[in-house]
Amino acid sequence: MWLAYGIAWQGTPLPDRPGILGHPLAWVVVNDLAVLVEPGFEEQTLAGWGEPRWLEAALTHAAVVQTVFATATILPIALRSGFFAEVAPIYALLQGQGAQWAERLRDLAGYGETTVRVVPGEVGAEELAGRAYFAAKRARWQSLETLQQTLIANSLAHRVGPVRDGEVLRMDLLLTMAQWSALRAQWAEGAGWRVAIGDWLPPYTFAGDGVTPNG
Repeated sequence: MWLAYGIAWQGTPLPDRPGILGHPLAWVVVNDLAVLVEPGFEEQTLAGWGEPRWLEAALTHAAVVQTVFATATILPIALRSGFFAEVAPIYALLQGQGAQWAERLRDLAGYGETTVRVVPGEVGAEELAGRAYFAAKRARWQSLETLQQTLIANSLAHRVGPVRDGEVLRMDLLLTMAQWSALRAQWAEGAGWRVAIGDWLPPYTFAGDGVTPNG
C-alpha cells in the first residue's frame, strides 16, 4: 500500500526526513503536479495498530507535511484518507483532477491556517447590579462581535467550527504568516474574552474545497 501525504507542484524538494514507517519518501509526478508518497504499508499491519500507534503516525504525518509547507505550497491529504492499494489511483488522482488541484495550489500559495479559540475571561460583571450589569454584559457580547469581524477582516477566508470545552467561538482562518503574526501580537485578551491563536499550519481545512474569500 501507498500513503499519500499531500499534493504540491512538480519540482518541490523532498523533505529531509523519513515517513511514518521510516521509508524514504518520493514524488509521484504528472505534468506540473506531484503527490508526496511513502510505499510499504500493509493492510494487515494497519489493522493491528492501536490508538497510540495511530497517534504516533498522525504526528509523523503532520511533521512531514509541515516540513514541505515550510518552503512550498502543499495541499495536505488527511492521514486516514491517504492510503492507496496501488500507485495507479494516485496517478489517476492527478490526471483526472489536475486542473482543480492546480487552481487550489495557486489560490493557497503563501497561505496557511490557524485555529482561533475564544473563551470567557475575568470581567467582574457579576459584581455589578441592575442596569450596570446588563450594560456590561451587552458590551461584552458586542466586543465578541467586533473581535470576530476583526479576525475575518485579517484573513483571506474563514470557517466557524463547533465550540467545545467552554469556548464561545472557534474559527479556522486562512491567512498569510504576516497576518498570523499580527493577530498573535494584537490579541491575547480583551473586553472579557481570552483569545488563543494557534500555530500557523498547512491549510488542512481549506485544501479540499475551493477557497471562497471573505466578504
